[in-house]
Amino acid sequence: MKYNLHFSLLIFLLFYFSFAGEWQLYAYSLKQFTSQNGLSNSAIMSLYQDRKGLLWIGSCDGLNVYDGLHFQEYRQEKQQNNFSGNLIQGILEETDEVLWVQTNYGLDRFDKQTKHVRTYKAFKSNTWLLKDYFDTVFVIKDDNYIYYYSSGSDSFEPIEMKGLVFEDILTVGIDSRRVVRVFMKEGKTLSCKINFNEAGRPTLQTVDHFSHDNKLLWCFFEDDRVYFVDESYILYAYDTGTKTKQYIYDLQTEIQKRGDISTIIKQNDSYFIGFRSSGLIKLQHNPNQKVRYAIHEIDIKSGIFCLIKDRFQDIVWVGTDGQGVYMYYADTYVINTSLNESLPYHLNNPVRALYLDMENTLWIGSKGDGIIRLFNYDIFRNQSSGSEQLSVNNSLLKDNSVYAFEKSRKDILWIGTQKGLNYYSYRDKTIKSLNLTVNGKAIRYVHAICEFNDSTLWIATVGDGIVKAHLSGNRNVPVLTNEKLFVFDDAKISSNYFFTAYKENDSIIWFGNRGYGAYKMNNFSEEAEIVTFDQSDSNQTVNDIFSILKNNDGYWFGTSYGLARIHDGQKQIFDQTSGFPNRAVHGILQDQQHNLWISTNHGLVKFNSIQNTFQTYGQHHDMPVAEFSDGASFKHEPTGVLFFGGINGFVTVSAGGVP
Repeated sequence: MKYNLHFSLLIFLLFYFSFAGEWQLYAYSLKQFTSQNGLSNSAIMSLYQDRKGLLWIGSCDGLNVYDGLHFQEYRQEKQQNNFSGNLIQGILEETDEVLWVQTNYGLDRFDKQTKHVRTYKAFKSNTWLLKDYFDTVFVIKDDNYIYYYSSGSDSFEPIEMKGLVFEDILTVGIDSRRVVRVFMKEGKTLSCKINFNEAGRPTLQTVDHFSHDNKLLWCFFEDDRVYFVDESYILYAYDTGTKTKQYIYDLQTEIQKRGDISTIIKQNDSYFIGFRSSGLIKLQHNPNQKVRYAIHEIDIKSGIFCLIKDRFQDIVWVGTDGQGVYMYYADTYVINTSLNESLPYHLNNPVRALYLDMENTLWIGSKGDGIIRLFNYDIFRNQSSGSEQLSVNNSLLKDNSVYAFEKSRKDILWIGTQKGLNYYSYRDKTIKSLNLTVNGKAIRYVHAICEFNDSTLWIATVGDGIVKAHLSGNRNVPVLTNEKLFVFDDAKISSNYFFTAYKENDSIIWFGNRGYGAYKMNNFSEEAEIVTFDQSDSNQTVNDIFSILKNNDGYWFGTSYGLARIHDGQKQIFDQTSGFPNRAVHGILQDQQHNLWISTNHGLVKFNSIQNTFQTYGQHHDMPVAEFSDGASFKHEPTGVLFFGGINGFVTVSAGGVP
């Protein structure tokens, strides 16, 4: 039986390629398991996956096994049947039913069916545990001998390996040709083919030797490949079959920053490199690029003890110093980033509004440079067939600061600007001006628009309050009448900064106010209920509401302080104590997997509300657009693609299903 390991995961990002200011990013996923999930200890010294898919985990306090659903700790109750020690330094499978477990006090042969443990105390702590492709077990001991296990006599027999110096060993492995390869300090290596004589006893025959001009610092064996770093800090890959050596990457900067390397593995065409005290990096392979590899930091903030590849899935398992086990795999989220400077018409100001219409025209509203339209926009390739810029100079646009786009039931697109309301006529293919006044006063600073039904339009402004108007006219020409203004706190301008609007249903619309909370308005009674998160005014920034969303987990509010929620009548603030970065939230959107994507002033945050887990990616991932704008978020419902506008461009998030 093979065990499939499926999880809901945290999502992180890796750069894949960039050109002309456009960046595409691919996501990776991490799931962490610690003592809180059932591990006996969170310091992981060894990992091994058996033929059935079970993951065996050697910790600083015992052996654990994970079947994809549950952890089981192996602690023998009978004193005479215990493992020899609690530090599990190595694990190796001999047959389907037998594991070899190296502890700090001996080497144990563990029968998984009977749970019987047989200890060989001659092999304490410092050993190299190996097996060949025929499941013959070998051990290299600190007496400079290699031992093989004879199942017939249930004993280990020594074999002399001339030139072996145990304390100089960097790595040891047995390749598919049954050659034992020992890589030692100062560049010295031993290569001996294993042969069995007529009596069934193995002998060693010296064969080809590996050579390298520089001293080796770190070396790691994987199947028929050896990855080593020499004294010039260059990473090489050596193929023991073809006897070829390949330059991979200069790691000097990373080694000087992070220190000793603890482990290296190759997954697909990329390399994972663990550092003993300072995290994990991935050398991402960039096909068809001038620079073949790019370094990406994996978001694990601890020392790395071990790495293994999953036998059955595209997964890397990571054993850490104190943070338990992480499961890593590539996910299907793709991020496209477009910089203002790379757009057909150069923008000097932040992106403040985004919309993709039914003609596949992408509308980009800026704070000062008007509107850019990208025609036939390919949402997945981030490409268009043409473009145009609309401004006060070539259209009836009221102002070049554009804060809102909103679809209409009519054949128009609503546009909110610094100086009032416009709309785009799809019939006439031009921007039209619309006068919006209340009691003779022109309404300005339009930041959100919501067409409630065929006859009602709500508008949020920054300084002029909230406007409700009766909507009439024909399909191509809207007419606004019976305009009504809602202002609060004796019409003080500072109390009537409304940055966002969110339609909950046909009766309720929410407005987000800066400093005074969320206003829940009834479309029919026009009564307002004010919701705040800090009644004492000791932290008024939590009452700065820039974005609102409702899902099955409650109401979500983006504030200057972070993320807030109301669920089952209970208010909750997500701040640094709950794992959320203490940053201003500018936009909240939900993807097709029901995760929240949150734009902040320091990057994007993906929030899994079921697991209550957050991950931020932005400037520390070299993400080109990392500071986002109020209200500049949009979800394209037909595809589920998410848009977020920032101070120097915009990003799209294409969220596929988890494999």
